[in-house]
Amino acid sequence: TRKESSAASDVYKRQGKYKTATDLSVRIIDQNRKSPIGFDLLGLSYLGQNKIVEARGNFRKAIGIDRNYHLARINLAKLEFSEGRQNVAINSLKNILSRDKSYIPAYELLFKNSLYEGDLTEAENYLLTAINTNPRKISIREKLFNFYLSEKKMNKATTVVQNDTPAENHEELSFLYKYILPVDHKIIGMQYIFTGLIMAV
Repeated sequence: TRKESSAASDVYKRQGKYKTATDLSVRIIDQNRKSPIGFDLLGLSYLGQNKIVEARGNFRKAIGIDRNYHLARINLAKLEFSEGRQNVAINSLKNILSRDKSYIPAYELLFKNSLYEGDLTEAENYLLTAINTNPRKISIREKLFNFYLSEKKMNKATTVVQNDTPAENHEELSFLYKYILPVDHKIIGMQYIFTGLIMAV
């Protein structure tokens, strides 16, 4: 039928994009096997194909090359959460924070997991800790503000706004600053492009 034909076409398109993504990752690895980036991207490619063992192995290779390459730990934690291995994922995230207590993506994943588990107090505490270590980070304040709104805690939501730092002290949130200047955000930008490549149909 036409519907089955369309579904088959979508599968072929995805397979082609996965092969392109995998080939790109292998090329990056061949250029510099001492860099964690290629292994991390290869892990993402395998994850998109639901090849969990291969994805996990490549994320671990990236971490083995550079134990401070936090993006691979984040991707590994996401994988472990998806597999129901919460304790393993949480330990991976806490390992990041033991090395860099201001690393926002780790707090965000811990917050999300606490919400999923229904532990609202723990979820709130993760955001409060993130704000204490990143007082100028607007996105975390917005997340906490929205959290309070969803819980109908209007007084606390108001406090988040009142305690906000002056606008002139906020970090610049333009695309240039967020995705080009900081090294971590360069790689985040690369991952967004890479993930779009393998997931788009």
